[in-house]
Amino acid sequence: MASVFAMILAFAGREMKITGGITGWFFVGVGLGGMSLPWLLGRLLDSGGPRLMMQAILLDLCLALGAFGVLNLFYKYLKNSNASS
Repeated sequence: MASVFAMILAFAGREMKITGGITGWFFVGVGLGGMSLPWLLGRLLDSGGPRLMMQAILLDLCLALGAFGVLNLFYKYLKNSNASS
C-alpha cells in the first residue's frame, strides 16, 4: 500500500495545491484505515474462521472500487465546474 499512497499524493499534487491541512487529512484517512481494517478482519476471523477471509477481501475490494468511482465522479464534476466559470 505504500506505493499506492505515494501515487495518490503525487496525483493529488498534480491536480490541486497540496497544503499542510490537506496532507493532514490524507494521513487521517490512512491512519483510520490502517487501524480499523486489521481490527475488523481480526474480529471477522475470530468469529467466523478463515473461510470468511476471501469474502472479506472481496468486500474490501468492492468498497475501494466504489470509493474510487465516487472520487472520480467528484473530480470530473469539479473539473467541469471550474472550467465553465
